[in-house]
Amino acid sequence: MDKNGEQLLAWQKMGVGFLEVGTVTPEAQAANPAPIIDRHLSELTLWNKMGFPNKGSKALFKKLENFQKAKQVPLFINIGKNRETPIEQSHDDYLYLIERLHPFADAFVVNISSPNTKNLRQIFSSQYLHDFLLPISNLCQKLKKPYLLKLSPDLNDKDFFHVIETSRKLSVAGWIMSNTTLHRPPQSHWPQEGGLSGLALQPLAENMLKKIVMHLGSEKSKYLIISTGGILTQDDFFKRLEMGADLVQAYAAFVFHGPQWAQQTCPSVP
Repeated sequence: MDKNGEQLLAWQKMGVGFLEVGTVTPEAQAANPAPIIDRHLSELTLWNKMGFPNKGSKALFKKLENFQKAKQVPLFINIGKNRETPIEQSHDDYLYLIERLHPFADAFVVNISSPNTKNLRQIFSSQYLHDFLLPISNLCQKLKKPYLLKLSPDLNDKDFFHVIETSRKLSVAGWIMSNTTLHRPPQSHWPQEGGLSGLALQPLAENMLKKIVMHLGSEKSKYLIISTGGILTQDDFFKRLEMGADLVQAYAAFVFHGPQWAQQTCPSVP
């Protein structure tokens, strides 16, 4: 949620075990037309259609350069394409970002799962995914930087397992599950466009985690599995670890429970 790396020192002091910055795109871009974000306190649900607003890779480079000496935890850099970049050329944006920002990254998060950039999720299809990931995989191996793939909770089972197996063949280090959802609960008051997170995302994120753990079986230990989506309480946090997640991420929890959420939820994790 810190798209421009402006509060990395503050996040680190909150007691988190790792940081993720972004999504960053090669060039600066504005948000989608307003409204772009809203919350519902009693539903504990967050809605957004931001669309990767950020100051671009040059501005982030300077922030990360300044942060490097103070860095105490692993840093993941979440990368995306500019909305004007054609889908067929989208891999070029990701390659540019990896090449430019790799000195600061412990891993890259390849974000093709946002519902708020037109046609972005098409990259998950068999038409695009292999050819998109191949040059990214080659560059990351050359630079000795792992990459993670951030998944959509709206993939059907066939597409989900296709994405997992295709990315495994292309040296993925793991997956983040999941991005926001276009699914709407019954009698929803939310707009049809934009993604939901928070409590509305919880069952979908838990189901994805369950599916991948069962699918990988004894191979699970070879990959990093990060679970996010609807993690709002201490019970939610430990449940995801018990279900097989290696790391747990929270976003909406900070919106609904404030900046001390991390320290209050897991003051000491064995």
